[in-house]
Parts: sequence; structure tokens; C-alpha cells
Amino acid sequence: MSRSRFTLLTLLSGRSHDYTHIARPLIHSLERMHHFDIEVAGDLGALNEGRARVLLAASDVPLAGDQAAQLNEFVRRGGGVVLLHSTLAAWSEHDAVAEMAGWRLGGPAPLTELVVRVADHPVTERLSPEIRVEDELYVSEGPPAEANVLLRASWRYSDQVVA
Repeated sequence: MSRSRFTLLTLLSGRSHDYTHIARPLIHSLERMHHFDIEVAGDLGALNEGRARVLLAASDVPLAGDQAAQLNEFVRRGGGVVLLHSTLAAWSEHDAVAEMAGWRLGGPAPLTELVVRVADHPVTERLSPEIRVEDELYVSEGPPAEANVLLRASWRYSDQVVA
């Protein structure tokens, strides 16, 4: 029985981060799964073409107002959105994006070693209980109560959501 494939639109753009390079291993892994037709976009205008079912974005470039509206319309039509690293922090400057996500991230903490704790969930079942990474953590008050938190890290006596 073959699984159906669907289009995954990737948007990788950075001012402070080289997301095209950083996300390459993830994109390569997704390609090898053979569940996705992966398209690369330079901007959110590609969402209007109607092929993509999921947007995977890694960007520290803020959205223009019309792009925030495009993103919200894509989600209203049933599209899925995965925002990596600083993307929610950059894009949630728009109230419409923050409302769609259910929260707004603050700025990044300094680059440091983080001990990321993994929640028991089908998505994370193959991960080690703890993962050590060197990265910046985007701090916040936390996601909505109904969110499925998959990864957490401690930061300055608080528990921060990583994913």
C-alpha cells in the first residue's frame, strides 16, 4: 500500500542566520522519506498557487502585512505551518500571525549550551530523553494551554518551550 505524497513548500531566508545551509539536513531527510514533493519558495506568494499543503519556514525576516494575510488565508483553507527557530519571533510581530499561533515569542537569549528535554509523544519517540545543543533560545510566556509541547529547556530558573 503506497502512501500519498503531498507538497511541502519550504521558505528559507535569513539576515542573521544562513537557514538555507542550516536546514539542508532536515530538507534532505524529508526528501528521502518519499512522502513529500518539496518545493522551494522565495516568498509566501507561492502559497497562492494552491499546490502546497504544508509550509515549512525558517526565516528571521519579518513579514509584510500582505504576507501575514496570505499566511492566515493559507491556514484558514486547511494548510499546515511549521515555523523553525526564529521564524515565529520574526513573524509574530503581526498580530494576525501571533493570534493564529496562539502566542508571541520574545527575542533570543545569548548563544549557550541548552539541555533540551524531550516529551513522551509519538513525534518524539525516537529521540533521546535529553538533547544537548548550542543555540540561542527564544524566550516567551509559553504557548496556549492546549498546545502539545514536545521539547523544553530550562533558562534562568524558568521552563521554556523549544518545540
